[in-house]
Amino acid sequence: MGRKKSVVLMVLLTIVIVALCALTVFPAFTFPWDPIKGWQPAVASLDAGTELQGGYYTYYYPEGIISSAEYENDLEGFTEGSAEQTEYKNRFERHKGLWLEKDRQFGIFEDEENTATEVEGIANVSESFKAEFAAVTEEISSRFAKKGFSQYRVAVVDDYVLRIETPASAGVEMQFSYSNILSSMDMFHQLGGLSLKKGTEEIDGIDDEAPMTDYISGFSVETEYDTAFLVVTLTDEGETVLGDIKDSLSTSGTSSGTFLNFHVGDNTNALLSVGKDNFMSDMRIKYPLLADSGKAHVETYAILLNSALETGGFDFEFSVATVYQMEESDNMTFVFIAIGIVLLACLILPIIFFGKYGVTSAYTTLSYLIIAGLCFVFISGSFFEITLGSLLTFLFGLVLTNLVNAYVYTAIKKEFLSGKTVQSAVKKGYGKTLWHIIDTYAVLLIGALLMLIGGGGLHVMALQMLICLVTAAFNNLLWGRGINYVFLSACKDKYKYFRFVREDDDDDEE
Repeated sequence: MGRKKSVVLMVLLTIVIVALCALTVFPAFTFPWDPIKGWQPAVASLDAGTELQGGYYTYYYPEGIISSAEYENDLEGFTEGSAEQTEYKNRFERHKGLWLEKDRQFGIFEDEENTATEVEGIANVSESFKAEFAAVTEEISSRFAKKGFSQYRVAVVDDYVLRIETPASAGVEMQFSYSNILSSMDMFHQLGGLSLKKGTEEIDGIDDEAPMTDYISGFSVETEYDTAFLVVTLTDEGETVLGDIKDSLSTSGTSSGTFLNFHVGDNTNALLSVGKDNFMSDMRIKYPLLADSGKAHVETYAILLNSALETGGFDFEFSVATVYQMEESDNMTFVFIAIGIVLLACLILPIIFFGKYGVTSAYTTLSYLIIAGLCFVFISGSFFEITLGSLLTFLFGLVLTNLVNAYVYTAIKKEFLSGKTVQSAVKKGYGKTLWHIIDTYAVLLIGALLMLIGGGGLHVMALQMLICLVTAAFNNLLWGRGINYVFLSACKDKYKYFRFVREDDDDDEE
């Protein structure tokens, strides 16, 4: 390529990269004359996880288990030393920071003669209760995973209480608003099975002993006409049974009447009340719940109903504590400062050590920032929160890109010092490092693909790792070499470009 063409192309590349950098990460600002209008970079739309931007949490207490705070508060309501207070104390057994009620109706103990083990405050809980608690913990964790909270956390506290944490961010796609989070926490603790009633009456044709999967295939969400619908797909048998009662139902939306009611557990209030107009021609039930902006809330209904349908319910009940907001911190600011420092180092240090080749390295650094940043926004950020692991993954790819650039420079310099011309050293250096770089990225990509089998945050981190590795590989194997070719062609002094000095050996004449 001619020098003039290289200079023109270099200028165009610079303009494009600067513009894309501004689009991706240029700090937000508002105009002095209009405090409402201004600029927002693409990364400003990213949602952050709990450790970066805070979140919400609550506790699920099994029926018959209370906290120490509630226990002490209840005791204060009795006269000190009274028979009522003594009776209340005798009802419970302490287990770490919890108090467990001994009444057999709660199924926590095999009998009411429970005694603590040799370790003080560790109750002898029945194996059946432990097994049931483990099963419902797994199911509740699965519900939050299906909800899309990549950084949700279902933690077991003191062996028999669940602490639920979700991020505070409110993304456009996932609509993680407070009301959405609150409804998820409030609904997902329900563990009963699914049942159908016509009004308050049992439905002829539905066998109480048969699983509900004989009549219902599943629940899903559809959006149409700016409305989010909860869709119920029936089995052939379900179409027959419900088809017989469809015409006797009232029209949906009327103030009173007879509806097809969907119940979860023993809750007398129907989770869903369907009218005859909600039955489609294909016998699917399509119930409008909210405007399409509330699709995330409708998904909560679908997840709960599918869970109740598939599991058949559990003989287990939780109560939900107050939902609390985690205290916001400055972690996000510190993280961005740290990323800024690393990015600045990756831009300046290559120029100091490698000369104008370092400029090529700086361009690949900025290209990595643009591509990975925009992919995080429009691919990963549309579905998942950005966590501390995401940012560490981003930094890993950034540092790896620069280490590979340094490795290539070292190989080129070695070839030059062996006596080759600059052009020949560049060609040979790239050739000798090519397969080593490919092998490195292949191993890392296989590792990231293996991580995809993990659940929750590990799966999300694997996806983001793939984005970073593919971006870094593209920059090192293709894009960076192309930029180096253009810049080298535009440079008059090839030696100064790499800061090479040819050392000639002069023979002494005798």
